[in-house]
Amino acid sequence: INRDKFKSHELAVKEAESDAMKRALTQFGNQFGLALYDKQRRGVGYEQDNHSDELQALTDELVDVAPESVNKWMTDNLNAIKNLVEDEQAIVKRMCAAKLHQLKQAS
Repeated sequence: INRDKFKSHELAVKEAESDAMKRALTQFGNQFGLALYDKQRRGVGYEQDNHSDELQALTDELVDVAPESVNKWMTDNLNAIKNLVEDEQAIVKRMCAAKLHQLKQAS
């Protein structure tokens, strides 16, 4: 009887953890959780962003830039960055900041 109580308790804990995780993930939208409860799978899939070709070219290039070369890359591409719309400029700035953070962490 003790063994059955232990297994029942263990199963209940696992089920509670699973339910709690699902509830928590629903707060992050379809990409992390709401789709778990959507039988028709609406909103499930990849959303295509409508960013400019210029942003795509800059970010493709920036991915390959070493963290220690980010400042030079930013200087070399300053005019191209300024020609982007504000939201796209913010994307480039966040990517540069992440690269610089990598450099700081490495030292």
